[in-house]
Amino acid sequence: MNMKRVGMGGLVVTLLCLGVVRGQELPAPTEATGGPLFVAPPGESSPPSGAVDAAGPAPLGVATSSTWIDYQRCLGCCGPVGGNGPIGYEAYVRNGMDFPIGGNPFGSRLDVGWDVTVGGRTLLFDVAAEKAWTIDLSITNIFNDNSDRTSTHPLFNLPAGPGNPAIPLTNAVIKNLNRTYVNAAVGREWYLWGSASVAKPDTNLRVGMDVGGRYGTEKAEFTNLQHLTDINAGVFLSVHSDLEIPWGCCIFQAGLRWEYGYTWSDILQHQNDGDIQDMTLMFTTGVRF
Repeated sequence: MNMKRVGMGGLVVTLLCLGVVRGQELPAPTEATGGPLFVAPPGESSPPSGAVDAAGPAPLGVATSSTWIDYQRCLGCCGPVGGNGPIGYEAYVRNGMDFPIGGNPFGSRLDVGWDVTVGGRTLLFDVAAEKAWTIDLSITNIFNDNSDRTSTHPLFNLPAGPGNPAIPLTNAVIKNLNRTYVNAAVGREWYLWGSASVAKPDTNLRVGMDVGGRYGTEKAEFTNLQHLTDINAGVFLSVHSDLEIPWGCCIFQAGLRWEYGYTWSDILQHQNDGDIQDMTLMFTTGVRF
């Protein structure tokens, strides 16, 4: 046991003597920390008085943290982003009226509905921050009632409920339609009153457009049978205009948006045209930062 202790103690002492722990680097010697650098020429073994030998240990000076401790990033290696222009972000809420159009069962009979959209955008500005490409992600809900209770639509083999046989044929009367989508779009913005920089204290006006796709679900309720649900998909395009008002570090927005959409749907089965065309006119409020 004693021999083991002696051996372990010797190993520890040896490691402590041989191990070199490297801490943060001291600043390079300068005149302020001990005089000019000096490299002895051949034949001379010592530096002149007042000089610091570059091959010897650096004199103690004012300690500063190393770049490793500071975790300095992108020291000239990351390069410009966003096409050399700034990147902006905004969140918004849109509310407005939905107008079904077309001659199919939904387009000709659904009443004017209500559209609510919540989303966010990323803006990739040019160098002057007067134009931007946009990427838009949002969620939309549209509800339309139906005041025409005289029109019927034949539906086949509908479930009648648990334990009941399917209904082979019924003439359905639409009560209302509720749609929910997830939207993705790309677009373009033009700022009409100069730069869109968040540091600019002046009010600005912008116009823009976007085009995108959507995917979601819908539920149709009827007066004479249980509701039906289905998966839907669609496309849309829009134009809009917004007034931007700076406030501190953010920019508040208020504007109008017109949108046309087309949705493919089989909720009324293949014998009835369940596709939906509609136009929406919405009021937008948001904030950009």
